Amino acid sequence: MRRPLSPPLKRLDRYVLRQFFQLFFIMVAAVILLFIIVNFFERLDKFVDRKAPFWAIVRFYWFQIPYLYVLFSPVGALLAAFFSVGEMARRYEVLAVKTAGVSVYRFLAPLVGAGILLSLVAFGVNDTLVPEAQHRVREIKTYEMHLESPRAIRRPKDMAFLGEGGILYYFGKMVRDTLAIQASFTQLDSLDRVVRRVDADTALFTHGRWVLLHGTEFWFEDGRPRRVEVFQRRAYPEFTQTPAEFLKQRRRLDELNIRGLRRLIRTLSRAGFDTKREEVELQIRFAFPLANLIVLLFALALSVEMRGRGRAYGFGLAVFIAFFYWGLLQATRSMAGVGQLNPVFSAWFPNLVFLAAALWAFRRVRT
Repeated sequence: MRRPLSPPLKRLDRYVLRQFFQLFFIMVAAVILLFIIVNFFERLDKFVDRKAPFWAIVRFYWFQIPYLYVLFSPVGALLAAFFSVGEMARRYEVLAVKTAGVSVYRFLAPLVGAGILLSLVAFGVNDTLVPEAQHRVREIKTYEMHLESPRAIRRPKDMAFLGEGGILYYFGKMVRDTLAIQASFTQLDSLDRVVRRVDADTALFTHGRWVLLHGTEFWFEDGRPRRVEVFQRRAYPEFTQTPAEFLKQRRRLDELNIRGLRRLIRTLSRAGFDTKREEVELQIRFAFPLANLIVLLFALALSVEMRGRGRAYGFGLAVFIAFFYWGLLQATRSMAGVGQLNPVFSAWFPNLVFLAAALWAFRRVRT
């Protein structure tokens, strides 16, 4: 039977956690505020030129806070570890704890639990608040502040949309509001199986229907093509949804939650489209929140040995680690997007690197 914690250890745990969380919330709030201030002054000329309403600007930054929290929470954890545990090491409090017979691992155990909690919170915020908030940010930026050009709004590339009747619409490029090139229309059944697919070089929306030029129509049975027809021009009255509906309902990947991403990947893959970019985004939704715990472990292993180091050293090291992690994640993400890396490996590789570094650093800690 496990013995209950003695009162001195309970007080030590509360003391360590209080120091850490006070600094964590201060650091995260400071980094978010600094980002908003810098970003505001970078965009000030555009705000003035487009005559952006004051409250639109306020809401534009307000809705970015959930995303910024998820983005900067690992930085907050790093800084809080270096400034709390590092300061305790400089004041010989860590040495006093070890002298009292408490191992470093037991001393750091509450902070490992704090890292797990921060990862769970970041995951929840990223899946519940961030997608809708990012959608609101884009709407404010586009329709209230007019920072997105009409060309960027009306003529997107690689647009996929699941419409009524289980029809998946895909356009390589919207040339005009009523004209697309490299179009594909895929009809799915209730089990998301492909029943029919029509590919065309050009798609024209006219008189409430799509007219396809220079295309091929495939009919499927049990997932296998049974009939193929090539045509020069053919009208499809069953494809009735307009480009305006697509553009109004279309959401970017960062505006989808995990459930929406999974459904999009399943639908696109069944229709035969490449899903590397979507799969990378899905894996990052799991991997990035866990960075709170991974980088915190690495920071704790370093901070307990910072007795002879100054605060500037801890701050500089935390910033370097954060930028190195982001840079590594963006590099692997880009390589996976073009098919050079596996999507799962690309998303989790930075975490594996820092976890290995944390384990190596803990082996060098004097317990």
